[in-house]
Amino acid sequence: MHTTQSIAELVGGKLVGPGDVAITGLEQLSLAGAGQLTFIGDEKHAERWGDSGAAAALITRGLGAEPAPGRALI
Repeated sequence: MHTTQSIAELVGGKLVGPGDVAITGLEQLSLAGAGQLTFIGDEKHAERWGDSGAAAALITRGLGAEPAPGRALI
């Protein structure tokens, strides 16, 4: 199992938010739930981050999403 910290290290990304969130799988933004990592590649999807249940997201730099309590962005 990975954590948000270990994934950030693997991809060479900057972690914003908690590093101890356990990640158990991958899912698209609209279907993601607890323990799942998703990807945000454009502003349209960044705007939907707040409605997602994903535990964390790999996000393209410069997009306007912010981490939420207990959730992280990489």
